[in-house]
Amino acid sequence: IINLTEKTKKSPKFLLFPLSETLFEFEYKKDLEKPDVVNIELMSSGGSDSSSRNKIIFGIKPCDMSAIKMFDLVFGAGGKQDPYYLNKRNSSIFISVGCSKVYPDCFCTSVGGHPFNFEHADIGMIELEEAYAILKIGENVKWLVEENRDLFEKAKELENIIKNDI
Repeated sequence: IINLTEKTKKSPKFLLFPLSETLFEFEYKKDLEKPDVVNIELMSSGGSDSSSRNKIIFGIKPCDMSAIKMFDLVFGAGGKQDPYYLNKRNSSIFISVGCSKVYPDCFCTSVGGHPFNFEHADIGMIELEEAYAILKIGENVKWLVEENRDLFEKAKELENIIKNDI
């Protein structure tokens, strides 16, 4: 059961930084005829583990997307980029759902955000009374909406629905 009205209980950073992952493998080769000669062959894992598969992360909160943007700046920008992080980040689609309730200990407004800040999400949605409305579709995921057009319907008078529900 997914409850999108509750606060995040676990940081989504584990999606990009798993507790364990294979970064590389090596093979230790010893020549039986020359026991003093040892060859070590380093092999890249090539992202063969499950953390590198394409993923859709649905329901991530806007504040958590802001935190992931900070990871992007540290691990994905500049001269020293982390290829393992970038592989996981680029193979993930983040669908953010705005917060319908702001809790007293929420911090998004204190760091310049708000409960409906979809700037860093691929898709930004808000929960309405009986449906969801998409407010943002990033260029990198327009294909996803196009390929699944039959799952969507155009909202009638979306501005009025949003004003009444939010």
